[in-house]
Amino acid sequence: MKTRVLPVILFVILLLSGAWSLLSVLSIQGNGRVINYTGVLRGASQLLVKEELHNSPNDALINRLDQITDELMTGEGEHHLSKLPDSDYQNALVILKENWQEVKDQIMEVRLGSGKESLYQLSEEFYHEADSVVSKAEEYTEKQIRNTVKIFITLFLIITLGICLFAVNQLHSRRRIKLIKDAEADNKKEKEKLEKMSYTLRSSLDDLPELMYVADLDTYDLLYLNKTGMQNFKMDSYEGKKCYRELKGRETPCEDCRQHVSPDGETYTWEYTNPITCRHYLLKNRDILWDNRTARLEIAFDMTRAETEMKNLKYTLKMEELIMECVRTLYRGRKMAETIPKILESLGQFLQAERSYIFLIHKNDNLVYNDFEWCKQGIEPQQQNLQALPLSFFDCWMSRFDRRECVLITDVELIKETSPEEYEILKNQNIHSLVSAPMERNGAFCGLLGVDNPPQERLTHTCTMLQTLCYFLMLSIKREEDEEQLKRLSFHDTLTSFLNRNRFIKDTESLQNSQIPVGVVYLDVNGLKEANDQKGHAYGDSLLKEAAKRLKEVFYDADLYRIGGDEFVVICRYIEEPAFNERIKELKKRLQTDNDCRAAIGSQWCAKLMDMDELTLQADAAMYADKKEFYRQNSGSARPPESSK
Repeated sequence: MKTRVLPVILFVILLLSGAWSLLSVLSIQGNGRVINYTGVLRGASQLLVKEELHNSPNDALINRLDQITDELMTGEGEHHLSKLPDSDYQNALVILKENWQEVKDQIMEVRLGSGKESLYQLSEEFYHEADSVVSKAEEYTEKQIRNTVKIFITLFLIITLGICLFAVNQLHSRRRIKLIKDAEADNKKEKEKLEKMSYTLRSSLDDLPELMYVADLDTYDLLYLNKTGMQNFKMDSYEGKKCYRELKGRETPCEDCRQHVSPDGETYTWEYTNPITCRHYLLKNRDILWDNRTARLEIAFDMTRAETEMKNLKYTLKMEELIMECVRTLYRGRKMAETIPKILESLGQFLQAERSYIFLIHKNDNLVYNDFEWCKQGIEPQQQNLQALPLSFFDCWMSRFDRRECVLITDVELIKETSPEEYEILKNQNIHSLVSAPMERNGAFCGLLGVDNPPQERLTHTCTMLQTLCYFLMLSIKREEDEEQLKRLSFHDTLTSFLNRNRFIKDTESLQNSQIPVGVVYLDVNGLKEANDQKGHAYGDSLLKEAAKRLKEVFYDADLYRIGGDEFVVICRYIEEPAFNERIKELKKRLQTDNDCRAAIGSQWCAKLMDMDELTLQADAAMYADKKEFYRQNSGSARPPESSK
């Protein structure tokens, strides 16, 4: 564009300078005519004066001089004179005209006979004034010529400079054209090289096992998708398609799209589970220039397996934490009736199940009872409907339980045809999936731990978890049973099932100062030693059992103790004295009817108990008196009446 403008400017300058030169020449030429006619005015005036001084009037010359004077002042006339645009010249010309008028007036007076000396003097003044006007015209013309010369020189320099610039510009243009051609040739080679590199690069990218795509950051157009991506997203072509629609299944651009491109040009790393492929990816994002478009390059590494393993590991760790917490709960020393519901609640919530429960076989009737159950809020309990079940109720599961395997039903509809009875039982309880693990005692099935309707993803490792919990539950149940057995042995007499002396001491301490009505019976079996010696200890034990039986029949609601080999104590709380005495009579009556089992009885009642030890001693003393009377009446006995205890 600049190359075309410069010659035009030079041509215009040349035209303008030519036109101006022509005008300058014409102007100078006009100035010369003005100088010439001013000189004519000067010389002709002298000629006129000489003629008048010699009495030769010349009116024609006067008229001509008037015309020249007027034309010099106005620039209008037949002589084609121009009016010089110079104030000094014009002012001098005005004075010259005034002098000329004086000369003319004096000529008229000379013609009338006046003296000629004044005319001669005026003509000399007019001559000098005319000479001054000529000088001013010449000065103006010289000044105009100098200005014209300066302008000519300036125009010459401008045109010369323009020609030089044009020449330089032409030289640069040729060089630029050459450079452009060379650059185009280089660009063509570079383009061919880049196209070859692009083809090689895309071929390499297509061979990558990782998913990779390029998308325009402004329009979200897919610019490239490698073969792995095409296969994963089941696409035949990516031209003209939007990344968010084809790769994310969205109708609008992703809100955080720009956030996944680092502003400083670094690689941005993040993770994402794709809703279309259902795979978990580790993503690497970077902004690049792709085909002269600002774009985002994304490489996706499939981390699904690693993510699944990580989730499984986290789930396993949480499961182990739950098991450890359950074990800690089991071994905090509380009753199983308090502990197991908490464990079932923790288990059900962890597995997101609707119900968790424990079935146990009771030894007394060999039936199965749903002893413990936890239900999610809004789920109907089934515990009341699952009591006193025969073992045959679980026949469909026993083969797996015998192999110490769990019962895992992922979908109850799958057993509808193969196990219709099992299907109906489960369907009636709104069970669509379950996991159940057997519980064992001494290698034999004794119950089960199960959960109903956990989500499918929670079924992983659930069997192992339940089996582990079953092991610790059975240990805790066995421990509690052993503790109960120890406790029972500590406070019960194994022969009669009465409370023993340890419990007697503990209870009497608790009754001190209770201020309640209490009756105490002290009983001692007579002749036990002789019976043991003569008929054996088994017979002696039968006598003790019989005595205990009589006591239990009469004092069925009292605390019964065996505090020695042949000694029994009965403590009746909140009993009135008449009722207490009636029971004493009944006991003596029953013992009198049995010739083999004879016993000495002592009793004592108190309306407001203060000292239990004192009350017991009084009953003991009464028993001792009764025993002494027995041996006095039965003198054949080997035991002397004097020995009481």
